[in-house]
Amino acid sequence: RETQYAEQGMKGFLNTVYRQMRLVTGFDVAVEISNYILVFSVAALSIYLWLDSAISVGAIAIAVSLALRVNGMSMWIMWEVGALFENMGTVVDGMKTLS
Repeated sequence: RETQYAEQGMKGFLNTVYRQMRLVTGFDVAVEISNYILVFSVAALSIYLWLDSAISVGAIAIAVSLALRVNGMSMWIMWEVGALFENMGTVVDGMKTLS
């Protein structure tokens, strides 16, 4: 009897976790794709401009390194914002439990 009660409680919890992880996975994929598009676009445009002798190799190095830095920072910010909303959800859940 206790096992069934625990299983029912875990099913509700796991359904919430599954929905949350689907959202996180979708958001992670979207951020990764946009980051890859950014790095590719910067590199392709830089090479195109370099072939026209409009920019130097140093400018390409700086542009690509900045794009890679934005890539890393966007992932960090994504996880920090996700943690913030997760903590806010925990607080709201606690308030509902206490009221």
